[in-house]
Amino acid sequence: LCNDKRVVNDNTYNSFSLDNITNNGIGTSVTYYQTSKRLNPKNNAEPSLVCGGNDNLLSKYTAGTSIYGNGSLSNYKIGLLTADEIAIAGSVADNTGSATTNYLYQNAGMDYWTISPAYFNGNKAFMWIVNEYGILNTTSVDSDNIAIRPSISISSNVNIIGDGTIDNPYIVVD
Repeated sequence: LCNDKRVVNDNTYNSFSLDNITNNGIGTSVTYYQTSKRLNPKNNAEPSLVCGGNDNLLSKYTAGTSIYGNGSLSNYKIGLLTADEIAIAGSVADNTGSATTNYLYQNAGMDYWTISPAYFNGNKAFMWIVNEYGILNTTSVDSDNIAIRPSISISSNVNIIGDGTIDNPYIVVD
């Protein structure tokens, strides 16, 4: 997993109509993060799976060393999806309509968090979420009733049985 926490270096970018933009990511400065610009439909939404900036300085949630992570997750490849991964799956960043054609929409039923920051408005941090209609949206980190939908990474040579339904769930076998 890679979580792009780079800030937008363009003080004219203002997709959420915030005031006093500095985009320096320091203290109470109003700041947009790269996902906000990259996923904006007005910018022809260009999601990416490539970690930006110096990869070693970005969060690596599954790292087995304390240099690049917390050192506790080397055997457990689990985390939240990024907003970019959700956009690639077929969701869109928009406040209207629905994105029921993407596979992540199925069985959602409620809003859930991504791990991607959207912006800081000077008072609160806002994260990307997927709403109950499958649309990428943002909400403040103190919002209630937002679910989590963990994602796991498994080796491509693992054997799996089942079809993923409630009656026949996936089972990882040795």
